[in-house]
Amino acid sequence: MLWLTWRQHRMQVLLTTALLAVLGVVLLISALGAAKFAAQNAPAADCVADTPACSAYLAEMNDRMRSVGELLSWLPLLAPAMIGAFWGAPLLAREFEQGTHQLTWTQSVTRRRWLAAKIVGLGAAVTLGGLVLAGIVEPWLAAFDVPPTTLTAST
Repeated sequence: MLWLTWRQHRMQVLLTTALLAVLGVVLLISALGAAKFAAQNAPAADCVADTPACSAYLAEMNDRMRSVGELLSWLPLLAPAMIGAFWGAPLLAREFEQGTHQLTWTQSVTRRRWLAAKIVGLGAAVTLGGLVLAGIVEPWLAAFDVPPTTLTAST
C-alpha cells in the first residue's frame, strides 16, 4: 500500500521537497548576509538602544529581515490552502478518476486500510515537511537575534 501511495503522489512529495530546498537556500543566503553584517557592524557591548549607532544597526538588521520575513509571514496563511489544494484534493480524486481504488479493493485491501494508508502516509509526509520548515526557519531567525547584553536600556 505504501508503495502505491508513493507512486501516485510522488510528484507532490518531490515538488514540496524542491520548494522547501529553494526556501532553505533563500533563508541560508539571507542569514549568511545578516551574520556577515553583524560581524562587521556589531555595536559595542555598552551600546544603548537610543544612540544613533545602535539605532542604525537595528534598522539595518530589520531591513535585512523584512525582505524574507514578509514571505515567511504569508506561509501560515497560504500553506494550509496549498496543502489542501495540491495534496488533499488529488488524494481521493485521482483514485476515483483512474479507478485505482477498485483495483486496490480487489486485492484483499479493505477500504479502511486503503484510506488509512493514504491518510497516514501522506499525513506523515506533510508533518515531516512542516518539521523541516520549522527546522530551517529557526536558524534563520537566530541569525537576527541581538544578544541581550549588547543593547542596554537607557536610564
